[in-house]
Amino acid sequence: MSHITLGTTTVRDIECVRAAAERLGLRLEKRSNYRWYGRYVGDTPLPAGLRVQDMGRNAEYVLTPTEEACKKHKIDPNQVYEIGLIPHPERPGEYLLAYDYWRGGFGIEKLVGERVVENGNETVAPLLLMHYQMQQDAMIAQALGDQIQFEEQPDGSWVSITIPNPDRLRS
Repeated sequence: MSHITLGTTTVRDIECVRAAAERLGLRLEKRSNYRWYGRYVGDTPLPAGLRVQDMGRNAEYVLTPTEEACKKHKIDPNQVYEIGLIPHPERPGEYLLAYDYWRGGFGIEKLVGERVVENGNETVAPLLLMHYQMQQDAMIAQALGDQIQFEEQPDGSWVSITIPNPDRLRS
């Protein structure tokens, strides 16, 4: 089966993607090919802007699980699908996340979260996107001289606690 999804959320900062991926047991590689079923069989709609001949080979970066993450989550490293970061066709510097979600991407969704379709909107890799946002928040806090801490909640979400730089508040 082929069930490639692109979702609608984009990422821009590759270093934040790298840091978020590492927290989840993934590594970021610069390459164009990413593992998926391998051929489009037409059983689901082709995502807008994606051509059949480009599927699985149109990424600029690829997220792939580490060996340790595969062991921890009981994922077969030889079957798990990968996530391609595909340059957005209309917004330079932005990337769409693409992967084959059939059977949870053979384990990839255990690491990045299951895709969510709600009211016609699709969110892919919600855990990855959450950690990506956390990395962006940490970078902004650091640039401002603030301290930021993250606390994991019982439901798996995270809350940030920011302690502002006192000098910044005086100005």
